Order: sequence, then C-alpha cells, then structure tokens
Amino acid sequence: MTASETMIGSKALAAPGSLDAVDAAAGGEVTSLLRASRGRVVILCVAVLLIATVVAGVAALRVYERVLGPELLQNARIAAATIDATATQAMDLGLEPRDFVGMEEFMADSLALHRGLLYAAVLDDGWNVISATPGTRPDVMPARPDGLDCAADPIVVATPVQGIVVPLCPKTGDGGTASSRGTVAAAILVANDPAFVHAQFEALVLDVATALLIGLLLAFEILLVLIMRRIAEPLNLLIDQLSRVAHGDISASVRLPGADEVSKALASMDRAVASIHDRVADLTRRVAEIGDADARQRLAKRLADLLGRFAIHPDGVRMLKSISPWDVRLPLVLFVLADEMQKAFLPVFSRSLAEPAFGLSAETISAMPLTVYMAVIALATPSCGRLADRYGARRMMILGLAPAIAGYVLCALARDSAWLIGGRGLTALGYAIITIACQSHIIAAAGEAKRSLAVTIFIGALMTASICGTAVGGIVADRVGPNVAFAASAAIAALSGLIAWRMVPPSDVHPVTRKSSLLAAMRDMLVNPAFLVFLLLAAIPSKVALTGILFYLVPLRLSEIGAGQADIARVLIIYSFINIAAGPMAARFADRRNAHFALMVLGGVLSGAGAWALGKTDETHLILLIVASLGLGHALCVASGVAFATKVCQREAERHGKTTMLGVLRMMERIGSVVGPAAAAAIAVSIGFGPAIGAIGAFVVIASLGHGAIALVFPVLRGEHREPREIQPGRAR
Repeated sequence: MTASETMIGSKALAAPGSLDAVDAAAGGEVTSLLRASRGRVVILCVAVLLIATVVAGVAALRVYERVLGPELLQNARIAAATIDATATQAMDLGLEPRDFVGMEEFMADSLALHRGLLYAAVLDDGWNVISATPGTRPDVMPARPDGLDCAADPIVVATPVQGIVVPLCPKTGDGGTASSRGTVAAAILVANDPAFVHAQFEALVLDVATALLIGLLLAFEILLVLIMRRIAEPLNLLIDQLSRVAHGDISASVRLPGADEVSKALASMDRAVASIHDRVADLTRRVAEIGDADARQRLAKRLADLLGRFAIHPDGVRMLKSISPWDVRLPLVLFVLADEMQKAFLPVFSRSLAEPAFGLSAETISAMPLTVYMAVIALATPSCGRLADRYGARRMMILGLAPAIAGYVLCALARDSAWLIGGRGLTALGYAIITIACQSHIIAAAGEAKRSLAVTIFIGALMTASICGTAVGGIVADRVGPNVAFAASAAIAALSGLIAWRMVPPSDVHPVTRKSSLLAAMRDMLVNPAFLVFLLLAAIPSKVALTGILFYLVPLRLSEIGAGQADIARVLIIYSFINIAAGPMAARFADRRNAHFALMVLGGVLSGAGAWALGKTDETHLILLIVASLGLGHALCVASGVAFATKVCQREAERHGKTTMLGVLRMMERIGSVVGPAAAAAIAVSIGFGPAIGAIGAFVVIASLGHGAIALVFPVLRGEHREPREIQPGRAR
C-alpha cells in the first residue's frame, strides 16, 4: 500500500459540500471555548506583567535616586573645580574677582562639558553676583551656606536647587592663604538643573511604560501563536476529520505530533482508517484471486462501487499534512523586530556619518542606506518568491539569516557611510528572503476564501514587530548608542532562526514545473491596464509616503526640533499601532462588501492628507498626527490593495504562480520605496524637512484622487468587465 502526501491548509480539510448542523454546532462550541480560554489567559498574563513592570519601575526609580543625584553633584563638583583653578590663578596674579574679564564665557564653556548643570556664578562675600552665566536665575539662587570659609571643603547646597559652593581665598603677605583668618574673597556656585532632573525622570517613566507595552505585545503574540497552534488548529483538524468520516469519506488521514488529547484522538482515527484500508486491500487481493471470471468481475464492480461511495483510493490512504499560517508568525515577528530596531535612529545616525562624495551632497549620502536597502529588497523579492515555492519557508528562513546577521554586524562596526550602506544592503537581502517565504507560507495555508485576511495576518505580524522593534531600538540607541542596537539586532535575528527551525514544518523540494520567466510574468501584468494604473497611482505613491515621510523625513524633522531617539521611536510606533487596530477591521469589511478598490482610494487620500496639511509644523504632537493619518490610511489601503491586485491579476497568477505574481507586485511597488528616501532628501535640501513632508503628502493625495476619478470613467480599472485574454499555459510570452 502506497501513500501520497498532500500539502493543504487547515481550512481546506473539509469534505466536499457544506457541513450539517452538527458540524456547525461543534465548530461554534469550539470557537466559544477558545474565545473564553484566550480571554482568561490574556487577563492573567496582563496582570502578571503589570505586577512585574510595577516592581521593575520602582526598582528603576530607586536606582535613579541612588545614581543620578550623586552623578549630577559630581558633574557640578568637576565644573566648579575647573572654574576655581582658573580663578585662583588670576587671584595669584593680583586680580580681584571683580576685575576678572571673560569669566562668563569661560564658565559657560565649563558647564557645556557636563550634562545637567543650570548655571555658574561668582559671588562676593556678601553673596552678591559678580559674574554669572546667561542661565543664572535669582529666584533659584541658594542662600549663603553656613561655615563658608577658606578652610572649608566644597559645600553641597540643596535648596532651592542642588549645587556646589567653592570658596575663593586671596593670598596673605607671606605667600600663604588666608585660611587661618577665615577671610573669603568670593565664592563659586555651580547649580544643577532641576528641569534636567525632571526630564530624566520623565524619560525613565516613558521607558518603563514602553517596556510594559513591549512586554504585553510580545506576551500576547506568544500566547496567540501557542493557542492557535496547540489548541485551535488541532481542534479544527479533528472536527474536519470527524466531518469527513461522518459524510462517508475515509480516504484521508491526519497525523499530529504530540501527546495531547487531540493528537491521541487523531492517532486513533488514523489507526481506524488505516485498518479499513488494510481490509480493503486484503479484500481486493482476495477478489482478484477468484477463479470464476464472471464472479470476479461482478464482485470487483461491487467493490469498486463501495470504494467510490467511501472515497477510498486504490493507492491507499492519503496522508494530509496540515500547514498553518501561525507556523511562521513567531519567528517572523522576532526577525522583523530585529530589523525594525534601526528605524528610529538610522536617518540621524546615517546623517552623522555622511560626507559629500562623488558629487553628491551629504543629505543625499545620508539617504543612501535606506535607498539601497529598499532597492535590494525590490530586486531580490521576485526570485525569492520562486525559491520559496520550490524549497519552502523553513529552508528559506534559515538561508536568509546568513546575510541578515552579517549585515547587522557590519552596521554595528560602521565608522563611515560605506560600511553602513553595505551592511544595510546585506540585511535587505536577508529580509527579502525571509519575509517573502513567510508570506507565501501564510497565503498558501489560509486558502483562497481568506485571501485578504491572510494578508492581514502577515501585516499584523509586521506591525507588532515594528512597534516592539522601533521602541526597543530607540531606547537602546538613546542609552548606549546605535552600534550596540545593531549588535542586539544580530542576536535577536539568530534567536528567530532557532525558533523557525523548531516551529516551521519541513517541506519537500518541489521541482520547477513552470517555464515562464520573471520577465514574462512582469510583461503579462504590465499589459493589464487595471494593474498598471493601480501600480502607478496607488502602490508606488503609498511606498513613497512610507519610506520618504515615515522612515526618512519624520525622524530627521523630530531630531531637528530637539527630540531624542527614544522620543522619535515613540512617535513612529503610532503608525504600527493604528495599523494593528484598524487593519483587520478594514480587511473584513473589504472582503464582506467587496470594497477593496474604494478602501484603497480612501486610504491613499487619508495617508497623504495629514502630511499635506501639517507638514510645516514644528510641534511634536502635530507630527504625531501626520504619522497617525499615514497609519490609518495604510491600514485601509495596503491589505485591500494586495487583494485588489490578486483579483485583477488572477489569470497571471494561474499561469505564473501566485507567489511569483505577488513577488512581481512587491518588486514593482517597491520602486516607490527606493524613490521615496532619495526624492525626500532632494526636496529637503531645497525647502527643508517640514515642507518636504507636505510636498510628498500632496503628491499622494493627488495620485489617489486621480486613481479614483479615472476608475469611475473606465470600470475595467476597478477590476470589472475585464475581457478574457487567452493565455497558453505551456508557452513563455
């Protein structure tokens, strides 16, 4: 008895025909059970994480109080000692404190060498200001401390501000100091900045809150994957197998590894089905051995009718091998998290390394790492799609880790733009290999009926990873530097590879069955007017806005108005938050109402409207609104756009393969990803970062409105009434 393996998604396991009321009731009970269990588990997880985060926050505040205060006092002490040494030398030359020239500038330069210092002043014995830095404020001037004399060490003052007081004493006639008489000619006061202390406390609170958010998202992601892979999917497999048997189909069997109750039940059913097939094989052999030809033919016909009734194939049991969209989600989230860690700081870091070269301005050079990154992804994506079809997600994910980790290490060691550009190029190759492999796995497992929802699962994983990666990267870069953040990316990417090796099921190597070339697939898609207009007026402008505004201009604009790396990260993650919240709802609405085109146009307008209206602002909260409108617009249009392209390119997908078709789409829409940073840099050189944001936003709005207007005139551009065009499947065009 031979067995044939068929790779199918868990939703495709149902027997032909609709399930009866018993099946529906069983599915409803399972769904209710899963929802209730998931809710309880999530609530428990959130409670545990909240307690852990509060404990960690209290511990962090105690460390803050113990470390930051003495550190600021030490900074004040060092600055006061520097000023005291220079003032003492001047007094040794016979100058009085009131005769010092340029003291204000010198003290200001001394304060600039240390963080957290508010002002420095030289005061006479009556505590009147002789000279002071521009930031001196009489309302926060501490009183003259008791015990201030020439024999005293530097004195710490605490109110109204913390600081250090150092006495200045003249020489006596014999060359000694006046310490024996206790005469003080003047004093140096260096005060700490309470606003700096408040800002540090605020940053600490925000970092703790960010850590809570990241922990909740990652914990929910892990729980979601575990529930779907260990509970929901196995139960669906069991219900589908029971349904097939109840409908008289015993041709197939399902096996799941593990020792849980569902796996044991499926194993029992597998043994029962195998036993039936063994008896059928024995019966077939015995019928074949009957000597009477008429009787043998009569019994063989009756046996064939019986086998057909129960869908029993002469070759034996079909082993159905289930794949799930959730197989790749966790390793995908971790890998994309590692790659997204650079988002908040890369434009600023690249600009700090950039110098004019080859006739290009420093601004253009600073956009090159992002431009090269997007270009490599665009060029590699189609080939990666074809390789994913042949070798499967698991092999491709492990393969993609090699260039990705090498690229992170190269960026971590970067000392100039060339290293950074090369590292980002290698990372892009790994990113293209891994993400297209995961996308093809998710779409294949979800099936045709849930096409837009499958895209949403993929985008949801990317958005979750984007939130966590951007936030973590911003904090790490702000605290210990961008180079360390790249090194952390390499470590997290390696961890994602280990998890992929354990979670993603291996697949057979499939022979190449299609002879059509990538160029043929591209040519077929470009002569499709609906796809061509979609590409030029929707897909490419959307990517221009994403990379030009969100990835390049927004971080530089925020840095220009004084935001730190962690603050930039917190603004950028709003985009992903809105995508996660609105994306699934938009996808379900589009699938239910067949409104992919309408949502795509509406999303394009929204994504550019905020940037157009608020591009020139210099307020952080208004820039946050730009990011929010971009996120909402892309939540409406990205998944709908992919579903729309799949619909209008259905014949091309049948001929060249769906993954190849999606790979060509990704490659061609990423023309906008490549153009975005370069165009943004060129515009910003002429008019500045803020106006450049507004200019790109206006371009996106005009393109989207133009797409909608043209499609109203020509319905074929909405995917309607496309005339059939004969395509010969065995011939490359």
